[in-house]
Amino acid sequence: MSNSPRAGLAVAGLSLGTSLNPLNSSMIAVALVVLREDFGLDVATVTWVITAFYLTSAAGQPLMGRL
Repeated sequence: MSNSPRAGLAVAGLSLGTSLNPLNSSMIAVALVVLREDFGLDVATVTWVITAFYLTSAAGQPLMGRL
């Protein structure tokens, strides 16, 4: 492995992304109850909102990483 500054930045970026993903999931799980109550949604609708969020996130992460 190279000791260049770019390699260090890449490892830092990967580490940060890996540690923030579980935090993101935890925040979404907590927000589900509030989202459902505030907007008067049923469980199926909230499930579709979260599914859309995760699909968009899964498609967007590689694109943003490429940029």
